[in-house]
Amino acid sequence: MSTDLHSLQHLHNLDAEIVARYTDQPPRLPAELRRQVEASWNGAPVQLYALADLDHALRLTQVWVALGPGRLAMARRVDRGEQWEIESVERARIQAVREAPGLSATTLTILGRPGDVPLAVLRYSHRQRRAFENLKFVLRRRSRGAASPLRTRTQSTQRASRGRCAMPRPSWPGAGWR
Repeated sequence: MSTDLHSLQHLHNLDAEIVARYTDQPPRLPAELRRQVEASWNGAPVQLYALADLDHALRLTQVWVALGPGRLAMARRVDRGEQWEIESVERARIQAVREAPGLSATTLTILGRPGDVPLAVLRYSHRQRRAFENLKFVLRRRSRGAASPLRTRTQSTQRASRGRCAMPRPSWPGAGWR
């Protein structure tokens, strides 16, 4: 069993290396960029992130989208260098999230007040879909007035330390059994 797990992990690592080599896309948010975003948010943590990997002409690019407790940031490289231009939007300003799927890419538009210019327009390939689905779920939930499903590590630890399970309980008997 452990050799099967090891083989799967090796294949996953190999796939990530191939994609990174041919698309020049890092598999995760660069640590230095995470520090810069969190510093611009006065220490608030990055809770979710995604890579918008296409520009308006559907060419490969890198725009990191980071979600924190109170802000959404978009980070773009400045002149293909190591510096990042970080633009943040207060999450309270986000009123709606619109998605326009296409054959080779999806466009995500983040809207503020009706009639205003969009707060962000992001394009991503199907490879980035899973990360953006998570991001959309949280943003849409929050824009509808629901509490954010994201908790900081401290909140989760406090809940677990009170003797309760950190996982939500099913709302009906037998929901957790399959």
